[in-house]
Amino acid sequence: MSFSQIKQFLLDLLFPIDCLGCGQKDTWLCENCFQKIKILDNNLIPKNNDTLFLDKIISACHYKNSLLEKIIPTFKYKFATELARPLGQILIQTLSKFEIPSETILIPVPLHQKRFNERGFNQAELLAKELSLHFDLLLQTKIISRTKNTEHQARLNRTERLQNLDQCFRCLNPDLVKNKNIILIDDVLTTGSTLNNIAEILKKSGAKEIWGLVVAHE
Repeated sequence: MSFSQIKQFLLDLLFPIDCLGCGQKDTWLCENCFQKIKILDNNLIPKNNDTLFLDKIISACHYKNSLLEKIIPTFKYKFATELARPLGQILIQTLSKFEIPSETILIPVPLHQKRFNERGFNQAELLAKELSLHFDLLLQTKIISRTKNTEHQARLNRTERLQNLDQCFRCLNPDLVKNKNIILIDDVLTTGSTLNNIAEILKKSGAKEIWGLVVAHE
């Protein structure tokens, strides 16, 4: 038995795969339950003082009281990378409602290296890959670096959020974003501070229009 087979066997043993909606065996999300996930009619999220550097904030769904409250944590914390495909499809359906500007690149919100090592993947990057393939958009994963392993923003008040994100990100190659339009990709939007912080850095580096795109917002 190969190492990958042993790894998969152990994962299946520790985390049995059942549909998160109905319990059907051998799938994290069956087609019937996927079709029940409601994409919002109005996907634009109003801007506020925490999101001033974002030109658009687009959310596919509500997070609270939905199946996504099970799907997204399972995706991130139970190594269920297969869920990138249906979640990516949700983003594709949502983004298809908008006219994507020319010269647009996709940038997933980066993880700190420590968290990446623990998880083994960046969920935002997997989602961005689905979008990149569908829309034939350039995916850039080496432009924004996360320099601090921050606390989760949802646990903090506004002042603490701003302090938490201070000098958290940096642009590694401003030349690659100059005069470009950018769509930032993440799984869940809580306050918008993280996307806004990255957007501010990118605009100071010469980027033009910047959108934030997420699967769900709280």
